[in-house]
Amino acid sequence: EASGNQATITGILVNREPFSLTRAGVGARVYQNLPDGTTRLVGISKTVLQNLKSLEERAFTIPVPLEAALTRPEIDPILTTEALR
Repeated sequence: EASGNQATITGILVNREPFSLTRAGVGARVYQNLPDGTTRLVGISKTVLQNLKSLEERAFTIPVPLEAALTRPEIDPILTTEALR
């Protein structure tokens, strides 16, 4: 979702490993799609989930402040994950 100067990224993180994760981070980078076909970074944020058990699924929400008011068709979010056993 994009509303005003903020995008909200939601999803579900699944631990498919046979062990628990003490910490799992989900990062979001939001790019603006420009008319010439290029993109530019307009926002970045992350969230951290603690104690994710083996095979557990957990919902997350990441609010991302944007440089300008953009609509959903104008943006392209990219997610990354990191985990600590």
